[in-house]
Amino acid sequence: MDEIYIAKKPANVREKPDLGSRIVASIKSGSFVNVIGKVKNKAWYLIERAGERLGYVFTALLEPKKAKTVDPIVIDPVAVKAKPKTGNSSVTASGDRRVALVIGNGKYRYTQNLSNPSRDATAIAEKLRALKFEVTLVLDADKQSMERALRAHGDSLRGSSIALTYFAGHGMQIDGKNFLIPTDARLRKKRDVNYEVVALETVLFEMEGGNRANIVILDACRNNPLAQQLASQTRSPGKSRGLAIPLNTSVGTLIAYATAPNREAVDGKSKHSPYTTALLKWLGTPGMEIAEVFRRVREDVMRATERQQIPWENSSLVGGGIYLATSKNSKSAQGSDS
Repeated sequence: MDEIYIAKKPANVREKPDLGSRIVASIKSGSFVNVIGKVKNKAWYLIERAGERLGYVFTALLEPKKAKTVDPIVIDPVAVKAKPKTGNSSVTASGDRRVALVIGNGKYRYTQNLSNPSRDATAIAEKLRALKFEVTLVLDADKQSMERALRAHGDSLRGSSIALTYFAGHGMQIDGKNFLIPTDARLRKKRDVNYEVVALETVLFEMEGGNRANIVILDACRNNPLAQQLASQTRSPGKSRGLAIPLNTSVGTLIAYATAPNREAVDGKSKHSPYTTALLKWLGTPGMEIAEVFRRVREDVMRATERQQIPWENSSLVGGGIYLATSKNSKSAQGSDS
Protein backbone atom coordinates (compact mmCIF):
# COMPACT_ATOMS: atom_id res chain seq x y z
CA MET A 1 0.00 0.00 0.00
CA ASP A 2 1.44 3.34 -1.06
CA GLU A 3 -1.18 6.01 -1.66
CA ILE A 4 -1.78 9.72 -1.09
CA TYR A 5 -4.48 10.50 1.49
CA ILE A 6 -5.94 13.77 2.71
CA ALA A 7 -6.88 14.60 6.32
CA LYS A 8 -10.64 15.19 6.60
CA LYS A 9 -10.10 16.99 9.91
CA PRO A 10 -7.20 17.73 12.27
CA ALA A 11 -5.62 14.45 13.29
CA ASN A 12 -3.10 13.26 15.86
CA VAL A 13 -0.31 10.93 14.78
CA ARG A 14 0.47 8.32 17.42
CA GLU A 15 3.56 6.28 18.12
CA LYS A 16 1.57 3.03 18.14
CA PRO A 17 -1.85 2.04 16.71
CA ASP A 18 -3.66 2.74 19.97
CA LEU A 19 -5.60 5.75 21.25
CA GLY A 20 -3.62 5.61 24.49
CA SER A 21 -0.30 5.77 22.69
CA ARG A 22 1.94 8.85 22.76
CA ILE A 23 1.15 11.60 20.22
CA VAL A 24 4.24 12.19 18.08
CA ALA A 25 2.85 14.68 15.56
CA SER A 26 -0.32 16.29 14.29
CA ILE A 27 -1.62 17.06 10.82
CA LYS A 28 -3.93 19.84 9.77
CA SER A 29 -7.24 19.39 8.01
CA GLY A 30 -6.64 19.24 4.26
CA SER A 31 -3.01 18.12 4.62
CA PHE A 32 -1.66 15.40 2.33
CA VAL A 33 0.13 12.35 3.70
CA ASN A 34 1.43 9.14 2.20
CA VAL A 35 -0.27 6.01 3.60
CA ILE A 36 2.21 3.14 3.44
CA GLY A 37 0.26 0.50 5.34
CA LYS A 38 -2.79 -0.51 7.36
CA VAL A 39 -2.72 -2.40 10.63
CA LYS A 40 -4.33 -5.79 10.19
CA ASN A 41 -7.77 -6.05 11.86
CA LYS A 42 -7.43 -2.50 13.26
CA ALA A 43 -8.63 0.89 12.01
CA TRP A 44 -5.18 2.50 11.83
CA TYR A 45 -3.07 3.71 8.92
CA LEU A 46 0.73 3.91 9.00
CA ILE A 47 1.74 7.17 7.36
CA GLU A 48 4.87 8.97 6.19
CA ARG A 49 5.69 12.44 4.92
CA ALA A 50 8.67 13.47 2.78
CA GLY A 51 9.93 9.90 2.97
CA GLU A 52 10.02 9.81 6.79
CA ARG A 53 7.77 7.55 8.79
CA LEU A 54 5.53 9.56 11.12
CA GLY A 55 3.33 7.04 12.90
CA TYR A 56 -0.30 5.91 13.03
CA VAL A 57 -3.53 7.77 12.29
CA PHE A 58 -7.10 6.56 12.89
CA THR A 59 -8.55 5.55 9.51
CA ALA A 60 -11.74 7.58 9.93
CA LEU A 61 -9.69 10.78 9.85
CA LEU A 62 -8.21 10.21 6.39
CA GLU A 63 -9.63 9.71 2.91
CA PRO A 64 -7.94 8.89 -0.39
CA LYS A 65 -6.89 11.74 -2.64
CA LYS A 66 -8.54 10.81 -5.91
CA ALA A 67 -5.96 10.89 -8.65
CA LYS A 68 -7.99 11.69 -11.72
CA THR A 69 -6.09 11.46 -14.94
CA VAL A 70 -6.43 14.76 -16.73
CA ASP A 71 -5.27 14.95 -20.31
CA PRO A 72 -3.45 18.21 -20.94
CA ILE A 73 -5.33 20.62 -23.16
CA VAL A 74 -3.08 22.01 -25.85
CA ILE A 75 -4.37 24.74 -28.07
CA ASP A 76 -2.43 24.86 -31.32
CA PRO A 77 -0.27 27.90 -31.95
CA VAL A 78 -2.12 30.77 -33.56
CA ALA A 79 0.25 32.75 -35.74
CA VAL A 80 -0.65 36.41 -36.09
CA LYS A 81 1.46 38.24 -38.62
CA ALA A 82 2.21 41.82 -37.76
CA LYS A 83 1.08 44.24 -40.44
CA PRO A 84 3.50 46.89 -41.65
CA LYS A 85 3.10 50.14 -39.77
CA THR A 86 3.30 53.66 -41.05
CA GLY A 87 4.81 56.65 -39.31
CA ASN A 88 7.77 56.44 -36.91
CA SER A 89 6.97 53.08 -35.32
CA SER A 90 9.62 50.41 -35.87
CA VAL A 91 7.13 47.51 -36.01
CA THR A 92 7.30 45.65 -39.30
CA ALA A 93 6.07 42.28 -40.50
CA SER A 94 9.60 40.92 -40.87
CA GLY A 95 11.32 42.58 -37.93
CA ASP A 96 8.90 42.14 -35.05
CA ARG A 97 8.02 38.47 -34.76
CA ARG A 98 6.75 37.62 -31.29
CA VAL A 99 6.37 34.10 -29.90
CA ALA A 100 4.80 33.03 -26.60
CA LEU A 101 4.23 29.82 -24.67
CA VAL A 102 1.51 30.06 -22.02
CA ILE A 103 0.99 27.27 -19.45
CA GLY A 104 -1.70 27.09 -16.78
CA ASN A 105 -1.70 24.16 -14.35
CA GLY A 106 -4.56 23.88 -11.86
CA LYS A 107 -5.86 20.30 -11.85
CA TYR A 108 -3.18 18.51 -9.81
CA ARG A 109 -3.36 14.81 -9.09
CA TYR A 110 -1.39 14.55 -5.86
CA THR A 111 -1.70 17.96 -4.25
CA GLN A 112 -4.31 20.66 -3.86
CA ASN A 113 -5.94 22.04 -6.98
CA LEU A 114 -5.83 25.71 -7.92
CA SER A 115 -8.93 27.37 -9.33
CA ASN A 116 -7.38 30.23 -11.28
CA PRO A 117 -4.40 29.06 -13.41
CA SER A 118 -6.39 27.80 -16.40
CA ARG A 119 -8.44 31.02 -16.49
CA ASP A 120 -5.31 33.12 -15.93
CA ALA A 121 -3.41 31.39 -18.74
CA THR A 122 -6.33 31.57 -21.16
CA ALA A 123 -6.78 35.30 -20.54
CA ILE A 124 -3.04 35.99 -20.90
CA ALA A 125 -2.98 34.03 -24.17
CA GLU A 126 -5.84 36.14 -25.52
CA LYS A 127 -4.07 39.32 -24.45
CA LEU A 128 -0.82 38.26 -26.13
CA ARG A 129 -2.59 37.32 -29.36
CA ALA A 130 -4.08 40.81 -29.41
CA LEU A 131 -0.49 42.07 -29.14
CA LYS A 132 0.52 40.13 -32.27
CA PHE A 133 2.17 37.17 -30.55
CA GLU A 134 2.14 33.67 -31.98
CA VAL A 135 0.76 31.86 -28.92
CA THR A 136 0.75 28.23 -27.81
CA LEU A 137 -1.59 27.69 -24.86
CA VAL A 138 -1.17 24.55 -22.73
CA LEU A 139 -3.57 23.79 -19.87
CA ASP A 140 -3.15 21.24 -17.04
CA ALA A 141 0.05 19.76 -18.42
CA ASP A 142 1.82 16.73 -16.99
CA LYS A 143 5.63 16.63 -17.03
CA GLN A 144 5.93 15.05 -20.47
CA SER A 145 3.56 17.62 -21.97
CA MET A 146 5.39 20.53 -20.33
CA GLU A 147 8.77 19.34 -21.59
CA ARG A 148 7.40 18.74 -25.09
CA ALA A 149 5.85 22.23 -25.16
CA LEU A 150 9.07 23.88 -23.92
CA ARG A 151 11.15 22.05 -26.53
CA ALA A 152 8.78 23.08 -29.32
CA HIS A 153 8.81 26.65 -27.99
CA GLY A 154 12.59 26.77 -28.16
CA ASP A 155 12.55 25.43 -31.72
CA SER A 156 10.05 28.11 -32.78
CA LEU A 157 12.09 31.12 -31.65
CA ARG A 158 14.42 31.49 -34.61
CA GLY A 159 13.74 34.82 -36.30
CA SER A 160 11.84 36.24 -33.33
CA SER A 161 12.40 39.61 -31.69
CA ILE A 162 10.49 38.85 -28.48
CA ALA A 163 10.12 35.45 -26.79
CA LEU A 164 7.79 35.10 -23.81
CA THR A 165 6.95 32.22 -21.47
CA TYR A 166 4.14 32.51 -18.90
CA PHE A 167 3.43 29.91 -16.23
CA ALA A 168 0.60 29.86 -13.70
CA GLY A 169 0.39 27.07 -11.13
CA HIS A 170 2.38 25.55 -8.30
CA GLY A 171 6.07 26.40 -8.05
CA MET A 172 8.70 25.63 -5.45
CA GLN A 173 12.36 25.95 -4.58
CA ILE A 174 14.73 23.28 -3.36
CA ASP A 175 18.23 24.24 -2.22
CA GLY A 176 17.94 27.62 -3.92
CA LYS A 177 16.81 26.26 -7.30
CA ASN A 178 13.37 27.03 -8.73
CA PHE A 179 10.98 24.45 -10.15
CA LEU A 180 7.61 24.50 -11.89
CA ILE A 181 5.19 21.74 -10.92
CA PRO A 182 3.46 19.60 -13.58
CA THR A 183 0.01 18.23 -12.79
CA ASP A 184 1.27 14.66 -12.29
CA ALA A 185 4.17 15.50 -9.93
CA ARG A 186 4.37 13.18 -6.94
CA LEU A 187 7.02 14.23 -4.44
CA ARG A 188 7.65 12.01 -1.44
CA LYS A 189 11.43 12.13 -1.22
CA LYS A 190 13.90 14.84 -2.09
CA ARG A 191 15.39 12.86 -4.96
CA ASP A 192 11.94 12.78 -6.63
CA VAL A 193 12.62 16.39 -7.65
CA ASN A 194 15.04 15.03 -10.27
CA TYR A 195 12.24 13.17 -12.03
CA GLU A 196 8.90 14.83 -11.26
CA VAL A 197 9.22 18.59 -11.84
CA VAL A 198 10.51 21.05 -14.45
CA ALA A 199 13.44 23.29 -13.55
CA LEU A 200 13.22 26.99 -14.33
CA GLU A 201 16.71 26.57 -15.80
CA THR A 202 15.12 24.36 -18.50
CA VAL A 203 12.76 27.17 -19.46
CA LEU A 204 15.65 29.64 -19.72
CA PHE A 205 17.84 27.20 -21.63
CA GLU A 206 15.19 26.78 -24.34
CA MET A 207 14.95 30.56 -24.72
CA GLU A 208 18.69 31.26 -24.96
CA GLY A 209 20.36 32.51 -28.11
CA GLY A 210 19.72 35.21 -30.62
CA ASN A 211 19.54 38.98 -30.41
CA ARG A 212 16.05 39.15 -28.88
CA ALA A 213 14.26 40.00 -25.68
CA ASN A 214 13.35 37.00 -23.52
CA ILE A 215 10.57 37.48 -20.98
CA VAL A 216 9.55 34.86 -18.40
CA ILE A 217 6.49 35.55 -16.23
CA LEU A 218 5.90 33.28 -13.21
CA ASP A 219 2.63 33.39 -11.32
CA ALA A 220 3.91 30.32 -9.57
CA CYS A 221 4.70 31.10 -5.95
CA ARG A 222 1.36 29.92 -4.57
CA ASN A 223 1.04 27.97 -1.33
CA ASN A 224 2.23 24.47 -2.17
CA PRO A 225 1.84 21.43 0.11
CA LEU A 226 4.44 19.54 -1.93
CA ALA A 227 7.07 22.09 -0.92
CA GLN A 228 6.01 21.79 2.71
CA GLN A 229 6.42 18.02 2.57
CA LEU A 230 9.98 18.34 1.29
CA ALA A 231 11.03 21.26 3.48
CA SER A 232 12.55 19.01 6.12
CA GLN A 233 14.92 17.52 3.53
CA THR A 234 16.33 20.74 2.09
CA ARG A 235 19.56 22.32 3.24
CA SER A 236 17.70 25.59 3.85
CA PRO A 237 14.21 24.63 5.05
CA GLY A 238 13.62 28.07 6.53
CA LYS A 239 13.73 29.52 3.00
CA SER A 240 11.59 26.93 1.22
CA ARG A 241 8.54 29.14 0.75
CA GLY A 242 7.76 30.56 -2.68
CA LEU A 243 10.58 30.78 -5.21
CA ALA A 244 14.25 31.45 -4.61
CA ILE A 245 16.30 34.63 -4.94
CA PRO A 246 16.54 35.48 -8.65
CA LEU A 247 19.28 33.53 -10.38
CA ASN A 248 21.80 34.91 -12.82
CA THR A 249 20.38 35.17 -16.32
CA SER A 250 21.84 35.67 -19.76
CA VAL A 251 21.86 39.16 -21.25
CA GLY A 252 18.53 40.15 -22.76
CA THR A 253 16.31 38.31 -20.27
CA LEU A 254 13.67 39.49 -17.83
CA ILE A 255 12.14 37.16 -15.23
CA ALA A 256 9.02 38.47 -13.52
CA TYR A 257 7.90 36.82 -10.28
CA ALA A 258 4.41 37.17 -8.80
CA THR A 259 5.96 37.98 -5.43
CA ALA A 260 9.28 38.61 -3.70
CA PRO A 261 11.84 35.82 -3.14
CA ASN A 262 10.96 33.32 -0.41
CA ARG A 263 7.40 34.64 -0.21
CA GLU A 264 4.11 33.10 -1.30
CA ALA A 265 1.62 34.58 -3.75
CA VAL A 266 -2.13 34.11 -3.43
CA ASP A 267 -4.35 32.34 -5.94
CA GLY A 268 -7.09 34.87 -5.27
CA LYS A 269 -10.83 34.60 -4.73
CA SER A 270 -11.85 36.38 -7.91
CA LYS A 271 -11.71 35.31 -11.56
CA HIS A 272 -7.95 35.77 -11.75
CA SER A 273 -5.03 35.91 -9.35
CA PRO A 274 -4.07 39.42 -8.17
CA TYR A 275 -0.88 39.27 -10.22
CA THR A 276 -2.51 38.17 -13.46
CA THR A 277 -5.33 40.68 -12.92
CA ALA A 278 -2.73 43.45 -12.90
CA LEU A 279 -0.88 41.99 -15.90
CA LEU A 280 -4.08 41.93 -17.93
CA LYS A 281 -4.65 45.57 -17.04
CA TRP A 282 -1.20 46.90 -17.97
CA LEU A 283 0.19 44.59 -20.67
CA GLY A 284 -0.40 46.25 -23.99
CA THR A 285 -0.65 49.81 -22.75
CA PRO A 286 0.37 51.86 -25.82
CA GLY A 287 3.79 53.43 -25.51
CA MET A 288 4.54 51.91 -22.09
CA GLU A 289 7.98 50.33 -21.80
CA ILE A 290 8.09 46.86 -20.24
CA ALA A 291 9.87 47.98 -17.04
CA GLU A 292 7.13 50.53 -16.45
CA VAL A 293 4.48 47.86 -17.10
CA PHE A 294 5.85 45.70 -14.30
CA ARG A 295 6.21 48.69 -12.00
CA ARG A 296 2.51 49.43 -12.47
CA VAL A 297 1.70 45.74 -11.94
CA ARG A 298 3.66 45.76 -8.67
CA GLU A 299 1.80 48.82 -7.41
CA ASP A 300 -1.60 47.28 -8.21
CA VAL A 301 -0.79 43.95 -6.55
CA MET A 302 0.58 45.62 -3.43
CA ARG A 303 -2.58 47.68 -3.19
CA ALA A 304 -4.88 44.70 -3.79
CA THR A 305 -3.12 42.52 -1.20
CA GLU A 306 -2.46 45.25 1.36
CA ARG A 307 1.30 44.88 0.71
CA GLN A 308 1.27 41.18 1.56
CA GLN A 309 2.43 40.37 -1.97
CA ILE A 310 5.15 42.36 -3.71
CA PRO A 311 5.94 41.32 -7.32
CA TRP A 312 9.61 41.13 -8.23
CA GLU A 313 11.67 41.25 -11.42
CA ASN A 314 15.18 40.16 -12.33
CA SER A 315 16.24 41.88 -15.55
CA SER A 316 19.28 41.95 -17.81
CA LEU A 317 17.47 43.59 -20.72
CA VAL A 318 19.57 45.96 -22.80
CA GLY A 319 18.92 48.36 -25.64
CA GLY A 320 16.38 51.08 -26.16
CA GLY A 321 13.43 49.52 -24.37
CA ILE A 322 10.72 46.94 -24.99
CA TYR A 323 7.26 48.06 -26.03
CA LEU A 324 4.56 45.40 -26.45
CA ALA A 325 2.10 47.97 -27.77
CA THR A 326 3.72 50.70 -29.80
CA SER A 327 3.04 54.35 -30.19
CA LYS A 328 4.95 56.89 -32.23
CA ASN A 329 8.69 57.09 -31.55
CA SER A 330 8.73 53.80 -29.58
CA LYS A 331 10.64 50.63 -30.38
CA SER A 332 9.04 47.21 -30.14
CA ALA A 333 12.06 45.09 -29.23
CA GLN A 334 15.81 44.89 -29.00
CA GLY A 335 16.40 43.22 -32.36
CA SER A 336 15.78 39.97 -34.15
CA ASP A 337 17.32 36.52 -34.04
CA SER A 338 19.05 35.87 -37.29
